[in-house]
Amino acid sequence: MFPAALAVILLLPCASCGAESSTVPLSATLMPEEESGKIVTVLQGPMKLRAQSRYSIKKTTESGKTIYEIILNGHGDYDRFEDVNWTIESRVRETDGLLYPLYSICTIKDKKQNILSVYRKAFDYDQQAISFSIIDEKGREQEPQTFPIKGPTTDDTNMVYFLKKFIALNHDPEYQSFYLLSSEPKLYKVNIKALGEETLDLPGGKEKAIKFQLMADLGPLTELAAKIVAPTFIWYKKDDPSAWFQYQGLEIGRHSAHIISSLTESQRPTD
Repeated sequence: MFPAALAVILLLPCASCGAESSTVPLSATLMPEEESGKIVTVLQGPMKLRAQSRYSIKKTTESGKTIYEIILNGHGDYDRFEDVNWTIESRVRETDGLLYPLYSICTIKDKKQNILSVYRKAFDYDQQAISFSIIDEKGREQEPQTFPIKGPTTDDTNMVYFLKKFIALNHDPEYQSFYLLSSEPKLYKVNIKALGEETLDLPGGKEKAIKFQLMADLGPLTELAAKIVAPTFIWYKKDDPSAWFQYQGLEIGRHSAHIISSLTESQRPTD
């Protein structure tokens, strides 16, 4: 997914969390050939419904490359907008056991289908750069911002899929950090910490999951930030790291809503 609701990130280490390591098996393919489902997002604290969304994933092949097309349609409150509809379209390429985002476009509209904002992210691996641009309700494009690709990198839209290999191999030092471009926009180096097993009480029933914490690597500012920013967590299915269950953290950046997004439905053709 996806959900841009998963756009996290000033996430900080939790001093009280244990250092238990958990590992889940890595399946032969990183992504399902086809999948669809529903996500419900609430505001943490009052647990008030914030948004509902549906997503779909479809595998294609282009020039011998495996490509996944991901679409998410949501309605409710998102970013600074209230009672809106939004569509996020993204494409990722699977190469050598990793997922590489190619682009993502988030279009936010009001109930009359007027465009309020468009966020565009494009990944250029030849130039090792990411371009981020915003178009406002009057069709004006702000000056695009460019960020370097410093290593394994994803954006908030594709994070839960991108992390599949990192989650499965979290005991390996090579898979304990990555770079994330949020929709603020800002590029963060994020560390992953396994916190062990936990049973989630989801709308569809109880599920056993592996819990992880995402921690922004802020260098000397990390300790200070940990005192003022709530931690971010993500839960994956115990025996299939491609299936995430829940996300808890900031919606699109430092000053956004603190949310909990839960997967309430998921279907694959082989189910």
